[in-house]
Amino acid sequence: MDDMERATCSEDINYNLKEILFELQKQQVDITSLKQQVSLPVSSKQDHNDIKWKYEGNKQQYDFNCDVHEGIQQCMWAIENQKSDYAKEVLSEVAKKIHTRNKHIRIAETSEAGGKLSNSMNRTPSRVTLMTSRASIGRILKL
Repeated sequence: MDDMERATCSEDINYNLKEILFELQKQQVDITSLKQQVSLPVSSKQDHNDIKWKYEGNKQQYDFNCDVHEGIQQCMWAIENQKSDYAKEVLSEVAKKIHTRNKHIRIAETSEAGGKLSNSMNRTPSRVTLMTSRASIGRILKL
């Protein structure tokens, strides 16, 4: 290799290294941006744990609304970051939660137990609650 070939080879190497460095800097900016987005508060429920609720139904509705709001925020993030599959998944979960809540409200509205039945469906049921709920649903089905 003569001096001319070495100089050309050295210039090519320098050019390639500059391209690689530029790409790494661009990726570092992207990573920093993603870190900032991830560090945002995950749940708005955490901000309001100190509230003293007068009515249990208000607390349950508030918690439900916070879950839905969190899902919407996650969808917005996914759309902004071209994560459409994740956005669809989150929207499906939120739609299922809303459907389940509405179903429980409809059952409670038509039962003799009223809101107590709806409240019991939104919690992890105890054996007594299950028996009461089954009896109420059985009465509804017989109507």
